[in-house]
Amino acid sequence: MQLNIRLISIVAIIAALLRNVYSVSSGSSFQLKMYWEDGTEWQESTKERKHCIECDNDCDEGEKLRIQSCNKGTSRQRFYYSDGKIQSKRNRNVCLTYGTNLRDEVRLRDCNDDKYEDRQKIGGFKYSGKFQMRPDDDEDKSSSDALCITVEHHPRPSEKLEMIRCRTAEKNDSGIKDDSSHWVAGYYND
Repeated sequence: MQLNIRLISIVAIIAALLRNVYSVSSGSSFQLKMYWEDGTEWQESTKERKHCIECDNDCDEGEKLRIQSCNKGTSRQRFYYSDGKIQSKRNRNVCLTYGTNLRDEVRLRDCNDDKYEDRQKIGGFKYSGKFQMRPDDDEDKSSSDALCITVEHHPRPSEKLEMIRCRTAEKNDSGIKDDSSHWVAGYYND
């Protein structure tokens, strides 16, 4: 009887740990989901919401990137990580491209256009675990000085990705666990 209770406890602990493991193998496509953990509160609710990055239409050059409810069945939410860039699966010619200033929008731009090269390199990307999407040049900066690719304040579907000060996104509201600066790579449905 005690052995069964211990076994059930161990299985429950392993299941809880596995819910927090996000793993994608190198070279495969993935979704980018805003990181959420127990206790996170967005829009006055602690219910988990799965927000993934999605291109607006056909993932064409110039399109904005937004967050939408995660749907692992749509190619508009699938990406590859290659040569330090995040590339659309639907259109392999375009990459996530960020602005250089606070509040600049994030768009898809030609991966091979030299004028965007410096604004497509992502620092800190991980296939496993949470990370902040920062410009490569901001990877080693403090959160107060670095810019992150995220949404302003608590996430809602259809919000556009922008360049937001990482520290602001980490602590949107005083006294509330509402970090919106981190992402995870994996496969998700809302």
